[in-house]
Amino acid sequence: DINKVPAADVSDFIRHASERYYCIVSKVIKRYDPNHLLLGSSLTVGWHSSEEWETGGIHLLDAISFDTYTTSPAWIKTYEKYEKPILLLEFSFSVAARGLTAIHAPVNSQKERGLYYRYVVEQLAASPYFVGFGYFLYYDQAVTRRNLPDGENCNFGLVNQQDQPYYEMLEE
Repeated sequence: DINKVPAADVSDFIRHASERYYCIVSKVIKRYDPNHLLLGSSLTVGWHSSEEWETGGIHLLDAISFDTYTTSPAWIKTYEKYEKPILLLEFSFSVAARGLTAIHAPVNSQKERGLYYRYVVEQLAASPYFVGFGYFLYYDQAVTRRNLPDGENCNFGLVNQQDQPYYEMLEE
């Protein structure tokens, strides 16, 4: 029963497992591509992860990378103390409209999507450890849903499926 295990022991185990994982991955990558940067695992903050897992092998990483869907950039403060470059490889904001859903970082309008984009990017860029980002996704997902078990059909895009820009968002 995991609930009977002291929390400190659980944290130590997760940290050790992470370090072992990154040790193995690092050795394999360095063996076949010694000049390759190891950027972490693009983990999603707070989703099937923990700080112990995300940073257990941090001494083996050249940078740490995340995916995160939130309107708050405050998550970066947790990781600045590790003094490693930080990448945000996937983030976006979505609006429930035109038959599309908004399940990640939902906002109320296209204009609000643009305002949050600007706010989050500016706040992250103020961190001395933040080195870059990738916006998810150029095109909206299809209104007929993607062909995966979750069937997402979100308004993530900078443009819709007909290649029409979301001007209200992009103007911000």
